[in-house]
Amino acid sequence: MDAQLLIQGLMADAVDIPATADIIAVQQFSLDELKSRTRHLLASVAATREDDCASGHGDWVSTDAQTVVRLAQGARARLYHASGAMQYVSALAPLQSLFKEVADKETLTRQVNEVARKLNIAEWAGDQGSIAFERLWQMKAQGADPAGKVSEPVLSRIVGAYRHSVAGIPVLGAASVALRLVRHKLERQAYVLAVQTTEKTYLPICSRGDDGLATGTRGRC
Repeated sequence: MDAQLLIQGLMADAVDIPATADIIAVQQFSLDELKSRTRHLLASVAATREDDCASGHGDWVSTDAQTVVRLAQGARARLYHASGAMQYVSALAPLQSLFKEVADKETLTRQVNEVARKLNIAEWAGDQGSIAFERLWQMKAQGADPAGKVSEPVLSRIVGAYRHSVAGIPVLGAASVALRLVRHKLERQAYVLAVQTTEKTYLPICSRGDDGLATGTRGRC
């Protein structure tokens, strides 16, 4: 009797199993395609007219694991072959171009979101994805004189972290996009953009066998 009840319970649960299901797969790009995407990233930074270093011709150096683009004045871009992640770093020194004052969090969040809009980071989300602001980090510096008197903290960098979601499911781990901003007398901004997504990253494929990998279609299971 107990066994019959167990079987009936399992059958009732089986009724709720959907007839179809989507499987999310990461699309792999060739090295040439990854380099093309890195050029697009540099063009996006240059289009903001905030950093002239990104618009010049760079020296491309590749190893098995990554490609580094050496740009003017020490700026650089880096492409990680395995993940497809990209990074752009301006030529500014770590403590160069400090913020004039420590602003409130809402003001700083608006600033980083404005840069995200200029860079059009949403285009990297893929056909089924989205990229949304997650949180703001503030990097501050403080010093002391020989007598031990501590100075007021100064704001050196702000970092906006953005989360990539696919079909409403967040991609967990490190921030999908991280923008690091500085400010100096010319009100220019520099960014670190690390994108771990692709333009058409995720494809719905058949959940049965390898055939779906080739066709990229949705199958009935």
